[in-house]
Order: sequence, then structure tokens, then C-alpha cells
Amino acid sequence: MTRYPDIQFINIDVLSYAGKISNIQKEVLESSNYFFEQVDIRDIHTLRTVYERYQPTDCIHFAAESHVDNSIKNPSVFLETNVL
Repeated sequence: MTRYPDIQFINIDVLSYAGKISNIQKEVLESSNYFFEQVDIRDIHTLRTVYERYQPTDCIHFAAESHVDNSIKNPSVFLETNVL
């Protein structure tokens, strides 16, 4: 984050079975231009609040459900998160 001091990085993650805050480097977590919001991207009302707070200009979507076994058990979650 120190490489891009004029850019705000907002990480939105629900921290499900596939995500852990401990996977983020300490240097990133401590950066003044990095912000973490624990939000399910399917929760449009809370997501809207986050967007209103930070007013991002760009978005990169890396939030994907990835475990095949879970997709068989609950395909709607995979469709909502990965596609919709």
C-alpha cells in the first residue's frame, strides 16, 4: 500500500470458510490507506453503506465461492456470489 499512497484500498470480505484476515500481510493491515470491511457482497444494503462511506471509483471482484462440494450442497450461494 505504501507504493500507492494516494489510493484508498477497501477490502470487502465476508471471511467465510475460504477467507481469513490472517492471510493479509501485516504491512497491508497497518497501512493508512487500507480499510477492511467484513461484509457479505450479497447484502446489498450493507454494501451500499460501505460504498457511500468510501465512494470508490473502481472495483475489482475477487469474491468467489470456490469449493465444489459446497457448490453442490448450496448452488444458490455460488450463483449469487460469483455471478449476480
